[in-house]
Amino acid sequence: MAGYQWLQTGIWTPLPISNLFDFFDWSKHFTSWIGLQTIFNWLLEIPSSAVVLAVAIAMIFIGAMIDELKITLSKKSH
Repeated sequence: MAGYQWLQTGIWTPLPISNLFDFFDWSKHFTSWIGLQTIFNWLLEIPSSAVVLAVAIAMIFIGAMIDELKITLSKKSH
């Protein structure tokens, strides 16, 4: 939806993770500790595009490590 709006207006509207919690009607109140809840609130306002990018980078890194492990194990078995 954000991409569609951007194509129409040329203005990017960030979609925070908290929108997902609103969509599924999940509680955003995780703890009674005010400072910790403030951190959770801040994390929930991170744009979803940043989260997708971080997950993609992590998956590439993990995939590269698995591939390197396979190469190392295949060299030891020969």
